[in-house]
Amino acid sequence: MPPSGTDSEGLGTSAAPKRNVEVLVTGFGAFGSIKVNPSYEIVSRLPDQISYDDSNGPSITVRAYPEAIKVTYRNVFRLIPEIYTAQFPEVKFFVHVGVNNSTRRFQLERRGRKGPYSEADVEGEKFDDEWENDDNEWGRVPDEIKTEIDVDAIVEKLSRDGQWEVESSNDAGLFLCEFIYFNSMLIARRLRTSQGRQIRGVFLHVPPFLEEKELEKGRDILVEIIKEIVKQEENQEES
Repeated sequence: MPPSGTDSEGLGTSAAPKRNVEVLVTGFGAFGSIKVNPSYEIVSRLPDQISYDDSNGPSITVRAYPEAIKVTYRNVFRLIPEIYTAQFPEVKFFVHVGVNNSTRRFQLERRGRKGPYSEADVEGEKFDDEWENDDNEWGRVPDEIKTEIDVDAIVEKLSRDGQWEVESSNDAGLFLCEFIYFNSMLIARRLRTSQGRQIRGVFLHVPPFLEEKELEKGRDILVEIIKEIVKQEENQEES
């Protein structure tokens, strides 16, 4: 038997298989005046695999949600736990993407708030905090959850590169964008407590553009954000 770390011919050290990291990415569907949502258009253009800058780093598998997320509270409230426990049980990171009509820049959100969610969704429904169960568990969740990702470091890195117009934000809008973000971080906390599973992520707001070159730019920015998220994790493990 050859020594550990050598090939069967004894010709030297064989390369260890690269660790794979799965990243969930979602985009939203139509709502209001947004008939075609650029968030999903950008997500649908992502590659299945992203090359890590460091040859020794992990391979990154993109798990793009296969359809635009319907802009309803009830759908998101039901879907998020299912995504992490049944549909994509191996994902370690997430990036939710949505559109912000009032900006021309990309925005990485630092936090998600519990509410209030007073704006009705596309079905005319508002969030009801009694959906969860009868013991008012929603009443005991924190008023806000801050992402464990260092958003400001990512913004600084991308801004330093000179070609990306990205800024950080503390206001995700208190609509479905913030709702999905808060619920993802809440479910991540629960899975950490119950299973020891680590899931971290961010929310990216994109401008309301639809030109192909702009969508491709959005895709490229999203790819860089995904790489930076994984790099942060790798750097923490090494330190």
